[in-house]
Amino acid sequence: MKKILVLGGTMFVGRALVEKLRLMPEYEITLFNRGKSNADLFADVNQLHGNRETDDILQVCKQHWDCVIDFSGYYPVTFEKLLNDLKGKVGRYIFISTISVYDLANFADRPISEVDEILGCTEEQKISKLPDAYGEKKAEMERILHAQDWLDKIILRPSFIYGKYDWTERFYY
Repeated sequence: MKKILVLGGTMFVGRALVEKLRLMPEYEITLFNRGKSNADLFADVNQLHGNRETDDILQVCKQHWDCVIDFSGYYPVTFEKLLNDLKGKVGRYIFISTISVYDLANFADRPISEVDEILGCTEEQKISKLPDAYGEKKAEMERILHAQDWLDKIILRPSFIYGKYDWTERFYY
């Protein structure tokens, strides 16, 4: 059985994924989240609760994971620390980034390619609180992830997502 750790997983896209994964008997799923949003969901799934921006996240470093799926990463400094603490304990890391890593004004006349330049991130932006510098911070986290040559990684950059459990009230358009 493959061990999958989902960081986040009780809202929107993460919730939809966990609903599907728990129907697949070949996966042992564990969620790590704050236990605040939809805390009563997935009673049949292993759960670890805590704030990933504190030492609570070290709970996940005590085990080996075949795959980590990260829906809730927003801060480069603590992300880098997490990856360092997970070294040798994870097979694949799937990071949910965003199309906001690009300066979208540069792509009015052509499609975006995954090899196009992504935004820079200043030291000040790295530690700023959401929503400040959202794209810049996600871009920095991608750079941090790419620097982990020991790790098999996948970065997803969704653009506009809507669907079941969307809490953003985008359905009207």
